[in-house]
Amino acid sequence: MELDARGQWPVPPVAVRRDLTEAVLTVLATAASRARVTVVGDADLVSVSVVADCDEVTAPNPASTGVRVEALYHDDMVWMEARWQPTS
Repeated sequence: MELDARGQWPVPPVAVRRDLTEAVLTVLATAASRARVTVVGDADLVSVSVVADCDEVTAPNPASTGVRVEALYHDDMVWMEARWQPTS
């Protein structure tokens, strides 16, 4: 597994952190042999995404306001991203 983090961002509340990591953990738990996790952020956005070789998984429904989860599937690869935009 690889982890790549870029940028500086506000510290999300605990519930938001759970929503951001749940999507990634869902994919990592089913990865066959490889995965790449990327964390990117700035003052207006925090994004946690994963690409892995796994079967199609159901994207979790975030409980926190401002968190969105997207997923794309192609053959045996899954890309899933959770994004949080803090409210001012």
